[in-house]
Amino acid sequence: MSARLSRRNFLVGLGAAAAASATASVPAWALFPPPLYPAMDLSYFDTPITPAPSEIRIGYAAITWGGNDRQAIDDIAALGFHGIQLRANAIKEFSSANELKDLLQKHELKIVALSSGGVRIDQPEADEIAKHTANAKFLHDVGGLYLQVTDERPKDRAINAPDYKRLGRLITEIGKRTADLGISLGYHNHMGTLSERPEALDQILDAADPRYAKLELDVAHYFQGGGDPAKAIQKYSERLLFLHIKDVEPTAASGQAKNYRWVELGRGKVDLPAVFDKVAVINDEITQDFGRACEIAAHEFGMEWIELRGMWNKNLLKLDAKEVEEARRILERNKLRVTDIASPLFKVDWKGAPTSKYSPKRDQFNADFTFDQQDEVLERCIELAKAFRTDRIRCFDFWRLDDPGPYRAAINQRLLDAANISGKKNIILVLENEGSCNTATGAEAAKVLSEIESPHLMLNWDPGNAAARGEKAYPDGYRLLPKKRIGHCHCKDTAKKADGNGYEWQAMGHGVIDWVGQFQALKNDGYRNAVSLETHWRGAGSPEESTRRSWAGMKDQLQKAGAA
Repeated sequence: MSARLSRRNFLVGLGAAAAASATASVPAWALFPPPLYPAMDLSYFDTPITPAPSEIRIGYAAITWGGNDRQAIDDIAALGFHGIQLRANAIKEFSSANELKDLLQKHELKIVALSSGGVRIDQPEADEIAKHTANAKFLHDVGGLYLQVTDERPKDRAINAPDYKRLGRLITEIGKRTADLGISLGYHNHMGTLSERPEALDQILDAADPRYAKLELDVAHYFQGGGDPAKAIQKYSERLLFLHIKDVEPTAASGQAKNYRWVELGRGKVDLPAVFDKVAVINDEITQDFGRACEIAAHEFGMEWIELRGMWNKNLLKLDAKEVEEARRILERNKLRVTDIASPLFKVDWKGAPTSKYSPKRDQFNADFTFDQQDEVLERCIELAKAFRTDRIRCFDFWRLDDPGPYRAAINQRLLDAANISGKKNIILVLENEGSCNTATGAEAAKVLSEIESPHLMLNWDPGNAAARGEKAYPDGYRLLPKKRIGHCHCKDTAKKADGNGYEWQAMGHGVIDWVGQFQALKNDGYRNAVSLETHWRGAGSPEESTRRSWAGMKDQLQKAGAA
């Protein structure tokens, strides 16, 4: 396999190769620079339908308005939502797709999904395919994203195994047609349908092609059918298109058609916090043995998420194709999902500025990349984010300068450019406040974020790093932050050294940071992204044991905060 080159280096090399051909003095391949990372082909991980951005966005379904979609559009927009789901009756209510599209644009609303109705397995398949494809065409013309289908349970007969298989195959065929229109198909589990019970949903999805039939999981219907929504999200993570969030409680069965009713969020039986729970650990804080790190995270710590930085004594960016695939197998075996790629992006000196006194004399976490290699580092990070199915990449703000002022505008532009490149790939950069970089504290993070307005650049809030720079991370530093732009959170603790000079790392809960207050504040402010243990403390003798004790402290702080 030939070495993989950035587009820039390829074009430079092509010009050089043309000159070399005139002199015939050196072979053309010798003119290319050595590859930054091992050559590999990640096309194996491609899927036919490009996934939508996976950060959580909240919209509102218009079903509550009983078909009065115009009023629903007015009310939902007035409440500040930017996404709406409509039902297929909208096709008749509006004279054309353009009329609806114009109305939605006027209200700054995006039609996230169109409810296309039930798929009937007892009717001619061609008719069912045509009906739902026509609805997808309308949705496409309006500028929508997803077509939702349920099914209509056959009447007056028992359901058998072939019914589930037939439904799975039929929604696959519909999904193939909607994919041709650029519309992803989501199957909606629902009480009173073939997918009422979790085991029935399993059979339907097993019979459907995951490339064309995704899952639109309704957490309340799934709970009422006997399932655990949080576990379903983990189980179907690679097939989830979007979620329906509502709550349900049981009622007395006598005199009622059904023994449940919908209630306000938080007042029913669905464990909604668990639906959004993301607690993780950085893998190499435990050990360089990736298999053991995952076993400890999943089976001892009880986590479902992990953050990736390095493994097998390699930085993540230097893994070859076989190692990436082995890491994926280990993650799958331990049922772990990846919060983000903890990359070293922009953890270098700013070119043209004085060398920072924080610039390390040796590589950190097996990363030794240069300023001129940062475009390739970003490119590689995006590839790895896709391979490990995460939408976040951690980055930094270059090694700290005594006076960053003369370079601040150029640095901000570099961060913005990288965020825009990432955004085109549905990736978010999370900028970590790091004590040895130009953004170290909450105050500095707030300033940089105010200067770089991009939905593709968020903050990896690290109270430990802020405290180590002398800031009272919580509540002072946190109070300054734009809460909606916190995209990740690192958890470690620190305390002043015995001689009063500087700080040193501590196990979680044994330092100066008010982690109970910080966790409560994140919860109250609606934070729904990951909190990730980054131990750093090594007071228990080994990384594994130190992380084990620090996790015990973090878990205690989470529980006291009512966040776990």
